[in-house]
Amino acid sequence: MVIEQPMPEPAPGGCRTHLGARRPSSEPTQSRRTRAASIGLHPAAKPPKPRPRWLLAALLFWGLTAGAGFNAAVADEPERVLPNPFFAFDNGLMDKAHQTLAAKAQTLADLGYDGIGWRPGNVPAMRAELEKRGLRMFSLYTGLQLDATGDPWDPRLPETLAQLRGAGTIVWLTVTSRSHRPSDPAGDHRAVALIRRLADMAAAHGLRVALYPHHGFWLQTTEDAIRVAEQVDRPDVGVSFNLCHCLRAGNGP
Repeated sequence: MVIEQPMPEPAPGGCRTHLGARRPSSEPTQSRRTRAASIGLHPAAKPPKPRPRWLLAALLFWGLTAGAGFNAAVADEPERVLPNPFFAFDNGLMDKAHQTLAAKAQTLADLGYDGIGWRPGNVPAMRAELEKRGLRMFSLYTGLQLDATGDPWDPRLPETLAQLRGAGTIVWLTVTSRSHRPSDPAGDHRAVALIRRLADMAAAHGLRVALYPHHGFWLQTTEDAIRVAEQVDRPDVGVSFNLCHCLRAGNGP
C-alpha cells in the first residue's frame, strides 16, 4: 500500500517549504516555465542566436491573441477545488513573524491552506489553534535511528501518538543510520523490525505510517522506501514522496 503525501523537511543546506504559494492576483509572479528555465541555465551555455524582427513580431502577435483567448476561457470556468488536502509543512513557519502557535495557524488560514504537517511537541495546543480556524494536522514528521541502543525514536513520540488518537494524522517517518551508508540494504532487517514496532504503536491510536525518503539519510530515495515498505508488509505502512529529496538523490533530469 502506498500512501502518497506531498511536502518536505528542513535540513542544513537542504529543502525548505515556503508559504505564500497562493498569491493575490495583483501580485506579479514569475511563470513556472521561466523560473525552471532560469534555474536550469548552465554557466557555459552559449547565448541564443538573434531572431529576425519579423519572427519576433509574429510571435508577439500570436502571444497576445492566444493569451486573450486563454484568459477569456479561464474566466468562464468555475473555480477548481483540489480533491486532496493542501497543507503546509511547519518549516515554512519557523521565523520571527510566527513565534506563537496562533500566528502560525492564522497565517495558514489567511493563505488558504487546509492545515499543517507538524512534529512532536505542542501537539494538543497546536491542534486547538488549527481547529478554531477549521484546519487540521495532517502529518507528524519524526525519525527513527537504526543504531540506537535504546528506543530509536523521539522520546516524546509515544505520548504524541496518543494525543493524535482519531485525528487521521499520518506519521511521516525518516530513517537514519551511523553504521550504514545511505540506501545500503544491509540495514533492511533492522529497519523492518523497528518500523513494525512503531507501526504497532501508531495503529493502537488509529494512525498510519508513511516512510519519508530524505537526501543523505539511510532511507534516502523513493526506491529505498518502497523496498523497505514491501518487506514491512503492512496495510498501514506506505511511502511518502518528496520531489525535492527525490531530485537531490539524483533522480530526474
